Formats: sequence, structure tokens, C-alpha cells
Amino acid sequence: MKVYSELGANTREFSLKFYNFFLVIAAGLVSAALLYFGTGLHPIWWLLWLASVPVLAIAPRLHGGAAFLLGFIAWLIGEMNQWNYVRHQIELPPQIIILYFLVPAVVFGLGVLFMHSFLKRGWFFLAALCFSCLLGGMRISERACVAP
Repeated sequence: MKVYSELGANTREFSLKFYNFFLVIAAGLVSAALLYFGTGLHPIWWLLWLASVPVLAIAPRLHGGAAFLLGFIAWLIGEMNQWNYVRHQIELPPQIIILYFLVPAVVFGLGVLFMHSFLKRGWFFLAALCFSCLLGGMRISERACVAP
């Protein structure tokens, strides 16, 4: 009888791990899809506002590194709608293309990580404030670097 109860506990534990893994993958893919259609040359602007919600909703369940990695990968996949433009249309050098895609992805990942750390400490106001300030600052500095 003990063997069956242990088997049931292990199966339940496996199903919960699989469910959490599925939620993380689903949140990352939904965020990436919203980012894909919310950015680029012809964005649907309101999708970009919703894009961070799935990643931020699942981030408190994860470890800090996994939360950062989820945000980083979601942003990187979402920005791939601009690959053809930067590589073939305006023909940027490969080093600039790497920076073009990686720097915003790292900043988004850091925003998810900061929000995660503030939520773990119970600082809910700072969690809401830090993410929006970090992404807003990234956009302002991005415009300042590009502007003549």
C-alpha cells in the first residue's frame, strides 16, 4: 500500500512541475507574440502595453535568474519582427545588430528581475514603479541616442 501512495505523491509532484513549466512557457510565448505585433515598423501600439503582463504575472513564482531569463527571451523573440529590416533593408553591421536586439532584451529582463525582487520583499509600490520607470528610461535614452 505504501508503494501506491508514494507513486501518487510523485505523480502529483510531477504534474505540478509540468503545470508550472507549461505556465512559464505559455507566459513567455504570449508576451513574445504581443511584443512581436506591438513593435516594429507598423506596430499595434496597445499590444505593447499588454506584452509585459504575462511575464510579470508569472515572475513571482520563479527564481530570480529564471525570471530574468524569461523576460530576456520573451523580448528577444518579440523583437525578431525587425530582423529583416535591420539586416537586409538598412544593412547594419553585425555588431550593431547584436546590440540592437540584446540591449533592450537585457533591460526588459532586468525590469522583470527588479519587479520580482521587490515583490518577494513585499514592496508592492516599488515593484510597480521600478518596472515602468526602467522601461520608460530605456525608451527615453533610446530616443536621445538616435535623435540628431
